[in-house]
Amino acid sequence: MDKRVSKRPGGLLALYEANLRAQADLKEAQAEIEAAGGYLRSYISWSNVLNIASRAYQEATGCQVSYKEEQFRVELDAIFHDIAERFKSKRLEALPNNEMYADQIREVQDRIDTWLRDRRDKFMQMKQAYEETLKASGWADSICMLPLILLIPKPRVAACTAKSWKRRANTSSHWSKN
Repeated sequence: MDKRVSKRPGGLLALYEANLRAQADLKEAQAEIEAAGGYLRSYISWSNVLNIASRAYQEATGCQVSYKEEQFRVELDAIFHDIAERFKSKRLEALPNNEMYADQIREVQDRIDTWLRDRRDKFMQMKQAYEETLKASGWADSICMLPLILLIPKPRVAACTAKSWKRRANTSSHWSKN
């Protein structure tokens, strides 16, 4: 019989116990990997929130600059401040809240879209009423001149006083047809 082979099962028992410890460690490692995967998915979801927030903030800034409407930008700033505070205080606990914040930002985005659509509709109604008034008064053909009037540089328009218009009207060379 080989001297290396022991008649006692102690080696097998040690191997079995080591296997049990390895399986317990494996389960613990798998749980940690799963948790890390959840955090990774949350970070990816935050990337989507950032895209939504960027679009909403751009439109809110457009409303503020173009229409002096600050309400939307103020609301978004408050949401962004809340997000930043949550991440500063409890980063890992804030990760799963991405959908809640995305929904808040989408609500503001929907209100911006509605507000802009309403402004556009009001403008189109006023434009149509203006065009109908011009047609009814016989000025509809003159409306094609409006773009030309708008192209006159401002300094020249400012220099054209009533006196200068009379002087130009009285000089036949200025108004003569070639």
